[in-house]
Amino acid sequence: SVDNGNTLFLPPKSTALDSAFFYFGADGFRVREIQINGKKVHFSQPVFESDYLQFQLDNEDQFQDEWIYQISTGYARSCIYERLRSFPITKKIHIAQKLLQLELDAHYHGYLEEISAKRKTEVAKSLLHKSWEQVLESVADGYLSADLVVKKLHRDSDEKVRSFSLEMYRESTDFKSLSKLVDLMNFYSVKYAHQSTNPHRNGFLDTFVF
Repeated sequence: SVDNGNTLFLPPKSTALDSAFFYFGADGFRVREIQINGKKVHFSQPVFESDYLQFQLDNEDQFQDEWIYQISTGYARSCIYERLRSFPITKKIHIAQKLLQLELDAHYHGYLEEISAKRKTEVAKSLLHKSWEQVLESVADGYLSADLVVKKLHRDSDEKVRSFSLEMYRESTDFKSLSKLVDLMNFYSVKYAHQSTNPHRNGFLDTFVF
């Protein structure tokens, strides 16, 4: 509930800053301080069902680019992304890089700067962007999600197929083993590029390349 006695219904995992946008809409950009149960909290503080919320608004806009990291709801994101679209490209790139690093920290290991420029260019092309900088701009503008970009970065480059081979030796009089193996692969929809049979000792060596 809020200090005027109204009940505020929030999505799960909402933060204090999310609650300000749900309650005030665009005026949420003027929030200067949020208290939960009488105690001043950080804007990223989670809000629970029985919490009592109090807000202090300023006459001036209080927006900071760090706010994008302190929200979890789609509505608050849409409000902030709309504001970010008016930012200069250099600031957008900085914000997007931090968003991608937060996603890396949450689900993967390593640092964004460790990923090669070649891989970033490949990801940009796969996302129909001309450059990695355009990808970062789209992330800051809210047109691309950070989790999608990070997943793309961690996929095998161009999702290349890695080939391997399977060899099976059979005696010269054994024709059933090869037939059974092929039938088994067909049954499980296992595809192979090609198959060859060559004389080997007193039999044959069948090679399947996948």
